[in-house]
Amino acid sequence: MDHVTPLYPASKFASAYCDMQDGERNLLYVFGLAGLLALVERENAAVPGRHALDVHTIAHVVRAWADCESDIWGGGFVLELNDGSRVYLEGFESDGWGPHSAASVMPMPASNDLPDLSSNHCANLFGWREDLPELAEYLRRVGEGEMTTRASADLHDFARGVEPC
Repeated sequence: MDHVTPLYPASKFASAYCDMQDGERNLLYVFGLAGLLALVERENAAVPGRHALDVHTIAHVVRAWADCESDIWGGGFVLELNDGSRVYLEGFESDGWGPHSAASVMPMPASNDLPDLSSNHCANLFGWREDLPELAEYLRRVGEGEMTTRASADLHDFARGVEPC
């Protein structure tokens, strides 16, 4: 049997998410962003360049949508990068961000405010949110965590048995 390293909580992304659990914020979007960033970083480490996103280049989240009615998390984020370009990060969680979870990253044309999605895409059903200060705080916390720990050591330590928050 293959050993699967858990994706969540398995990184600085999970650590920042856990630190924000105070009962006063809506963490639906933070949960999804934390899981997707950990998944993207892990998949990029396994296959360099698999996703067109270096998680350390995210300047801020422009807008987001999330499925708040399913048993799994699903959603997407329009991310502005440090160089001013934008990408659309989308995915879903399965088995606690386990091996059946998925993430995709699509570059966006500079003139687009929204990704080019089909008319029956879930984002149209759940709607886009633009004012999510908890995501800015989350990215700040991830950045602070990056300054104090190395991502690979963090992944290794958490995967060796630190309990979920």
